[in-house]
Amino acid sequence: MVQENEFERLEKFVHKLLSQYEQLLDKNVQLQKLLQQRQDEIEELRSRVDSADSERGDISQRIKNLIEEIEEWQHAFAEEGEEQDGTEAESPQQEESGSEEQSGDEARNDAVEEGREREASQQRNLFHVDSSGGDTFGR
Repeated sequence: MVQENEFERLEKFVHKLLSQYEQLLDKNVQLQKLLQQRQDEIEELRSRVDSADSERGDISQRIKNLIEEIEEWQHAFAEEGEEQDGTEAESPQQEESGSEEQSGDEARNDAVEEGREREASQQRNLFHVDSSGGDTFGR
């Protein structure tokens, strides 16, 4: 009788071990699925970060190009201003040469002034800040 009790006890113990083993296997499968989901999520996030880095690089390059273009405009207008200053300092003999040259100079001055006004307008549009406090650059 003692031996039968021992066998029953051993039998229960083995069943309990098998049951726990099956639970652990199920838990392992669940964890493997969760791990795969996390790895997929990590891969997607890495892809998004790479894409954002690439986009940021593109935007940075575009801004750099815009700054260079603005600097070129400023340099060109500074040269035009210097040329205009040079024409204003003409000798009295050149001023007496006739009204035809003056009207040509006035036309050039008007064109330069229009160019400056156009540039100022473009710069205001480029860096305009709306009433809500957000900039409208790039939107």
